[in-house]
Amino acid sequence: MKLTWRRGVRWLVRLGLVGIALTVIAGSVAWVIETRLQSRDERRYPPPGRLVNVGNHSMHIRCLGTGTPTVVLEAGVQFWSSQWYWVHRRVAEGTRVCAYDRSGLGWSEPGPGPYDGESMARELRALLGNATESGPYVLVGHSLGGMLVRIYYRLFPDEVAGLVLVDPGIPTEFLDPDEDLEATCGWRCSAARTLASLGIFRRTYAGIMTNPQYPAAVVPQTRALLGTPAATYAATRTLARVGRTSAQTMANDDLDAVPLVILRSQDFRLDEDVEEEILQRHRARRQRILAGMSEILDLSSRSRGPIVVEGSNHESLIMYDRHARIVSEEIDEMVRSIREGGASAKSRQP
Repeated sequence: MKLTWRRGVRWLVRLGLVGIALTVIAGSVAWVIETRLQSRDERRYPPPGRLVNVGNHSMHIRCLGTGTPTVVLEAGVQFWSSQWYWVHRRVAEGTRVCAYDRSGLGWSEPGPGPYDGESMARELRALLGNATESGPYVLVGHSLGGMLVRIYYRLFPDEVAGLVLVDPGIPTEFLDPDEDLEATCGWRCSAARTLASLGIFRRTYAGIMTNPQYPAAVVPQTRALLGTPAATYAATRTLARVGRTSAQTMANDDLDAVPLVILRSQDFRLDEDVEEEILQRHRARRQRILAGMSEILDLSSRSRGPIVVEGSNHESLIMYDRHARIVSEEIDEMVRSIREGGASAKSRQP
């Protein structure tokens, strides 16, 4: 009986070792495959713009058109210059416009961090300066980018000619994230990067952007670049510090007389059979967001909005041609107003 028990233990140990060995082999194979796929993607999708050194690493920026003021496009948390496809091209017909990739996203190399709002604003300033793109700028921010351009204005007000906020992030919505999120980012963010290096997120994002209204040129490169280890690490670190970024945004409590316009997506409707508790939470959050936009507009004496883009949602505002056209027109109007030196009449829309 004793001999049989020992034999069983030995078999369990052997099975465990075999399982570990198979896991290591499978992981190694997955890593090799993912590394080769990333090399293939680098050849397929070379950077469309310039790589500019900002001290510790290089960042990607693409500028089109001529004229002043220069418009700078700031994307949401996980996205980069490509998502401004329609807006970038349209605005370039009337002035200089630059879209760029934050550190680790798109074609930009990972940076030292800390991936909060102030560090990202300072990196953008270094990028624009080293790329010899002169200001003052009209800063356009979508989602998280709406908070980042407000931080840029707080740090460098003389370099900002106007602000266009597209469904901007409302900082009060993110002031109380999970307290452990930032503290444990070290191992969590590293774990996410490791999973990405095994191709996990490549498969996750393979089915995104299926709507034919997305620009066809952007879809395959987004699927390829969104799940890379660098992009995953950058996005997770940015999200882990969103509470800090929100506090930095709220420190921008005065926009003086800078021209400001806010565009927002149309309120989405929930299914009729949704639970009443969920419906109430949705309505309360919507009211908080609308109130937050109103508070932002009150920061400037030359504000306008919020302008509702009919039929739009948060992402379609910049990614669907017909909605991006309206955003582009508002940016063009901002540029014309600044050139003429006229004040933007302050008006509000429900």
